[in-house]
Amino acid sequence: PALLVVAATAGIFAVAGAAIAERVLGSAYGDDVGAQIARLVVAMAPYMVASVALSVTFPLVFVAGRGARLPLVGAGVLAIHVPLAFAGQALAGLDGLAVALAVSTAIAFGWMLTFLHAARSTIRRLAPAIAVVAGCAVAGFVPAAALLGPAGAATAGLALSAAVLALVRPVGLRSAWHYLRELA
Repeated sequence: PALLVVAATAGIFAVAGAAIAERVLGSAYGDDVGAQIARLVVAMAPYMVASVALSVTFPLVFVAGRGARLPLVGAGVLAIHVPLAFAGQALAGLDGLAVALAVSTAIAFGWMLTFLHAARSTIRRLAPAIAVVAGCAVAGFVPAAALLGPAGAATAGLALSAAVLALVRPVGLRSAWHYLRELA
């Protein structure tokens, strides 16, 4: 479900972010500023995915009794992130900073998975799920943006991407919905 929220948010901001920024923040945030905010939200989507994954994994490190290693992760990721951030900013501005943040967060996630001896199996399942959800979002929002204005593209893109996702019905999503239904 978190992947779906990230994909929907990125898709909506990709096609209507400037209009959303102007409507929510006022006319001073229209045009170029609104477009930059929208682009930044889209650029932050990989970080959002990595952050959710890290947030879910973090408590498991403690449950597994491997919390003593977390300062090593913090120091290592900081040592990696600082040069990545400088390079990212120099090469691509805010978009480069977003990439650096996503990469360093993904490294922390992967490192914690390694502590849990779950890196291969988790990534083997997570990567296809990310690809399918992102692909469904692209399949829904790109044609909508080509044919409609911002509000229509956001609405139609969300509906189309949900329809494509319902047609594809990836295994991980089916099992997650099944689990949620069992809880109810």
